[in-house]
Amino acid sequence: MSEENNMTEENKKTIIAFIAGLLVGGLLVFIFIDPAPKTVVDDNSDNREEVEETEREEVMEEEVETVSTPSTPIDNVDVNGGSVSVSDQDAGNRVYFRNANYPSNDGWVGVREYVDGQLTGLLGAARWSKSEGLLPDSVALLRPTVANKTYAIVFYTENGDKVFSLATDRQMSNVMETFETE
Repeated sequence: MSEENNMTEENKKTIIAFIAGLLVGGLLVFIFIDPAPKTVVDDNSDNREEVEETEREEVMEEEVETVSTPSTPIDNVDVNGGSVSVSDQDAGNRVYFRNANYPSNDGWVGVREYVDGQLTGLLGAARWSKSEGLLPDSVALLRPTVANKTYAIVFYTENGDKVFSLATDRQMSNVMETFETE
């Protein structure tokens, strides 16, 4: 009977040690993972949208690396009343804007370099979808803006796959709004 009690006590200790390990591991994951969502969405969104946004940004990064950015847009699409306000802001990894009036139900808002009146490289894009409640007020960038440079906010179409691609998502306008970094 004493051996049976010993095994039960050892089993209890093993289970307690296992649970403690899980808790410590979970705490470490919580500490080292960035809990902030990649885009601002309405307060009722769930974690699935945050995971999808992270996946979209990873795919977008691959697209930007493999497809060259034209210096002028090809086959522009009419904006139909879209607008956005952006102020000069500090250089960094995110561009903030306000009062966005998105020109269609779904699309992308992008940040491009603006040099000598010409659009050049694309730094990042964020998807909007009025039906899904995705109405971003900022764009996470694949590379940061640089102080004392000019950038532009532009709109792109969404071809239905919910993945940004310079090859299939067309730019809707040359320039919606420009801003400078400090």
